[in-house]
Amino acid sequence: MDDRVTRFRNVLRDVQIWLTYLGHYQSGVDGLYGDGTRRALEEYQQPKVRPPTGLPDQCTLFELYR
Repeated sequence: MDDRVTRFRNVLRDVQIWLTYLGHYQSGVDGLYGDGTRRALEEYQQPKVRPPTGLPDQCTLFELYR
């Protein structure tokens, strides 16, 4: 697997862990971007990011890792 893909999956796995801890994500932590991850990101972004994109963008990662 390409190193960039591996790094992205590791970051996404961390995002899923944080979203689980914060009560936004209930699916399995697998490092894959699916509907559950997208919905959890949108829910997390709703009060913080306009408009909520459902993507693990730079602004969202900054908020999660603060």
